[in-house]
Amino acid sequence: MPKETIQVTELDRGEARLPRWMGALACVGTVSTLLAGQPRMSAGFALGAAVAILNYHWLHQIVKVLLAAERPRVSITTVLKLLIRYPLIIFGAYVLYRSGCLPLAPFFVGLFVPLAGAIVESIFQIRACLRVT
Repeated sequence: MPKETIQVTELDRGEARLPRWMGALACVGTVSTLLAGQPRMSAGFALGAAVAILNYHWLHQIVKVLLAAERPRVSITTVLKLLIRYPLIIFGAYVLYRSGCLPLAPFFVGLFVPLAGAIVESIFQIRACLRVT
C-alpha cells in the first residue's frame, strides 16, 4: 500500500483558513459571553483573543521572514516582534490585574483562541482526509 502525503496546496489552504477560524472563534466567544449578560467578561475575552491573534500573526510573519532569509541577518523589526511577544502578554495581564477594570480569567481564556483555531483546522483536515479515502 503506497504512502499518501498531504499536498502542499492543501497545507497552504489550511494555513490561510487558520486566521479565519481564530477570528470566528473569538467572535463566537465574545458574543456568547455578551449575550449571557457578562459585558466585562466579554471584553476581557475579546482583549485576550486579540492579543493572542496578534501574537500568532507576528510569529507567522517571523517564521516566513526567517525561512526566506538569504543572509544570516534579519531586520530589527523582526527581532523586536520576536522579543516583545510574551512581554506584551505579561504586561497586559499585569495592567488588568492592577487596574481591576476587566477580569483576568477571561483574558487568559482568550489567549487560547489560536489553539482552538488549530484544533478546528485539524478536525477539518482529518475530515477532508477521511472523505478522500
